[in-house]
Amino acid sequence: MADETLRQLERDWDQDPAALERAISARRRMGIPVPRRFLMARRLHSVKRPDAYSVFYYAPRSSYDQTLAWKATWVPEHWLWGVRIEHCPDDARRATWRSLLAQHAVPAVSLNESDDALLEALEGLPLRALCLNTRTTWSARGWQAVLALSDLEALDLRARAFRPTVETFAELARLPNLTSLHLEGELLYSTKLESLGPGLAELPRLTHLSLKQVSVGDGRDLAALRDMRYLEELELQGPLRDADLAAVASCPALRTLRLYKVDGITNAGLAELRGTRLEQVHVSDCPGIRAGHRVGCPRCGGTIPPPPPEPAPSRPSLPPTGGDYEWVQVTTSSSQTCPSCTTVYRNTSQTTYDL
Repeated sequence: MADETLRQLERDWDQDPAALERAISARRRMGIPVPRRFLMARRLHSVKRPDAYSVFYYAPRSSYDQTLAWKATWVPEHWLWGVRIEHCPDDARRATWRSLLAQHAVPAVSLNESDDALLEALEGLPLRALCLNTRTTWSARGWQAVLALSDLEALDLRARAFRPTVETFAELARLPNLTSLHLEGELLYSTKLESLGPGLAELPRLTHLSLKQVSVGDGRDLAALRDMRYLEELELQGPLRDADLAAVASCPALRTLRLYKVDGITNAGLAELRGTRLEQVHVSDCPGIRAGHRVGCPRCGGTIPPPPPEPAPSRPSLPPTGGDYEWVQVTTSSSQTCPSCTTVYRNTSQTTYDL
C-alpha cells in the first residue's frame, strides 16, 4: 500500500471508524508500529474503572492526563487509563498495590516516588505505560525491572536522579513494543549526556518522542531523526538552534511538531520546515519567533489574519479566601493560526497588579 493511500485512510477517522480499523490492519500487515493515537481513537464500549484508587486517563488527541481522585469513572475501554501511586509504600502496602493492579489488569501506572522494590513489584504485570516522575529513584536492580516490562508501549522518564547514557537507549531497545518515549528535566543536558544521536539510532521504531529541556544546539544530536522512519510526533523544549530544526525537517514520517519555550530558534529556522509533510506545527512561547498579521507566517510566508479585538483589561478582583494580599498576577494567552499551513502560534504573558 502506498504511503499516501495510508495517509488518506487515516484522514477519514472521524467520518468513518471502519477506515481507522483498515488503517490499523494495514500497518500491522506491513510490520509498521501502530501509534497510540490510532488505538485510542477507536470507538469501543465504555467500562467502569475500579474505585479503589485514583484513576487517570488520556483522552484522544489530548496532551494532558485528567485525574479523577478516588472515585470510579466510566472510561472507554480503548483509552489509556491507569493509577497514580503518590508515595513509596512499605512491604505490606506494596503487596496490596500489586494485588489491585493485577486484579484489575491496570494498563498504566504513574509513580511519584519509587525504589527498587516497588519497581520489582511491577514485574509480570501487563503494563502498557509507565511514568517515573521527578522524585522517583532506582538503582541497576530497579532499572532491570523496568526493562522486563515487555508489554510497555509508552515510557516517561522524568526522574531528576536518572543519568542516561548511550547504553541506556540500547537497553530500551529490549522493549519490543515501545513506541512512545518522553525524556524530561536535567537528565538531558549535554553535560550529562554527550550525544543523543547514537542513542536515538537504537530506537528506530518510535512513533512519538518528547525531549524536554534538551540541550544540543548544532543539529548533530538530532541528525539521527532522519533514520527514524516511523517517527510521527516530536515535542521539543530547550535551548535549541536553527540547525536543529534543519535536522527535524529531514525526519521522513514526521506529521506533528510541538515547540515549547525553545529559546534559540528564529524565523529563519522555522522556514527550514517549508516543503515538509508536516501536518501540524505548534509553536508556543518561543521568544525568537515573530509571527502575526503584520509579519506573516515564518514557516510558509503566508498571511495571518489580524486577531479579533480584545476587551480592555480590568483590574482583577481579590480571591474569595480573604487575606492580606500585596499583589496579584494574571496570566493571559493568545493564539494565531496560519490559514495556509495551519501552523499554530501561542504566547502567554503575565501582568502583576499591586493592590
